[in-house]
Amino acid sequence: MGRPAFEKMRGDKEDLTRAQVLELIDQKARVEAEMKAIVEALEAPGMPGVTARLVDDEGFPRSDIDVHLVRSQRSRLAVLRTDSEQLLARIEASLHRLLPPGPSESTLGDVREPTSSPHLQSDSPPPPPRAFASVGSVQSESAADRAGLRPGDGLISLGTVCLATIPNEAEAMEALRHYIRRARGSVVTIEFRRRSRDQGDEIKSIEVELGNEGLGCHIIPLVN
Repeated sequence: MGRPAFEKMRGDKEDLTRAQVLELIDQKARVEAEMKAIVEALEAPGMPGVTARLVDDEGFPRSDIDVHLVRSQRSRLAVLRTDSEQLLARIEASLHRLLPPGPSESTLGDVREPTSSPHLQSDSPPPPPRAFASVGSVQSESAADRAGLRPGDGLISLGTVCLATIPNEAEAMEALRHYIRRARGSVVTIEFRRRSRDQGDEIKSIEVELGNEGLGCHIIPLVN
């Protein structure tokens, strides 16, 4: 079996462009979709699942299942899990390099020295996560509807796409389109912000399976 396709861009030291990172995100979505299909096949009625024994009490291969097929599927699943972990590590490392550098350690040290100022206390709460898109309309019975999204909700993250990894809103929107197209049929995590007059901003997170129609809502760039 050849090496995974995503290793074509691999090197000892990677300096990937944003387009290449988007391709890695697409590849990870495809890997996750194949993993989901294998798990569903292994857990179908009459199948042994992902971890059950393939031999009977006497140590012979079970006669009620295709042992060779199950072993092949489990082996493929293990390979895909490794591929998914490697892809995630490469995506995170590449995005860290693409992000603008933060202040140096020496600068941080200089800032922390005058502890008398209350504005420089290190226990200040972190800023809330930023949304990069807004939900326009939601189709009934769609993945967005099942996730509880409503018009006006601010989309903070979907899968690996968020401003923490892709700080430019326009590029995050482009990455989102790629991700949704490749992740159809997969379970993804959606984090969104809902504004309420009574309770203020509320952050919600939910897992939902994307159908063939994708997310099933109109997403527009966020207008701050």
